[in-house]
Amino acid sequence: MGIANAYAQTSADKGVVINGVKWATTNLGASSKTDAGSHYAWVQAKTACPRGWRMPTYEEFDKLVSSGSVWTSINGVQGRLFGKAPNTIFLPAAGVFEGGNWFGDGSGWYWGISADANVKASCLLFDNNSVKRDMYNRILRMSVRCVAE
Repeated sequence: MGIANAYAQTSADKGVVINGVKWATTNLGASSKTDAGSHYAWVQAKTACPRGWRMPTYEEFDKLVSSGSVWTSINGVQGRLFGKAPNTIFLPAAGVFEGGNWFGDGSGWYWGISADANVKASCLLFDNNSVKRDMYNRILRMSVRCVAE
C-alpha cells in the first residue's frame, strides 16, 4: 500500500472535526500522530494530499487557531495540541528545511494552499510561545496536515 493510500485510509477513518473543518489525525507521510512526516516544497505539497483531502486554506488555519491550543509533549515529541477534548489534533514541532538545511528546532511549520502572485504561500507557524498564520517563500520544505474536501 502506498503512502498516500495508507494516509487516506488511516486519516479518513480518524479525522477530527474542529470548528467545522475535518483535520487528518497525522501529518502527510507520518506513521503516527507524533511523527513529523515528510517535508514538502509548496509546489509539491499542493498536490500531495490523497483524493478527498487537500492542504488547508488560510481561513481554515484561522478556525484551528481560534479553537485554542496548548504547547505540550506527547511521547517525548513537542508540539501543539489544538481544539477541545475530545476533538483535538496534535501538530508536532516538525521544523523546516531550506536549501538542504534543517532549522526551526522546537517550532512547527505547516503549508496552506493559499498563495500570493509572487513567491510566497500561506503557512501556520508555532512554537512554545505563540501561534500565527503568515506567508513564506515557497521553496522552503514544510510539513503538511491535510483537511477533508
